[in-house]
Amino acid sequence: MQTEIERDQALKRLHPSASSELRITIETFPQGQVGSIEVDGSSGSQELDNAVIALLKRSTPFTSFPQDVCMKADILYLSVAFENTGSGLRIKQPK
Repeated sequence: MQTEIERDQALKRLHPSASSELRITIETFPQGQVGSIEVDGSSGSQELDNAVIALLKRSTPFTSFPQDVCMKADILYLSVAFENTGSGLRIKQPK
């Protein structure tokens, strides 16, 4: 997903200080399909929020669930935080 972020022209056009952090939850299904995408914490820029959501939708399907996960879950909710580093948008690494 980080590679897609770096290639996305809409994200490159946004002002580098438009965001500090954007938090999103992505509903995913076993074969990598995406259901809903919810903004849990806005970046403060509707344009940036929309560009990230559009990027996520274009990046589907994601990788299929591993077999052992498929046996335990029909849906996974992925919580992802993006941060603006000043030189571009990055997936924020958990601490």
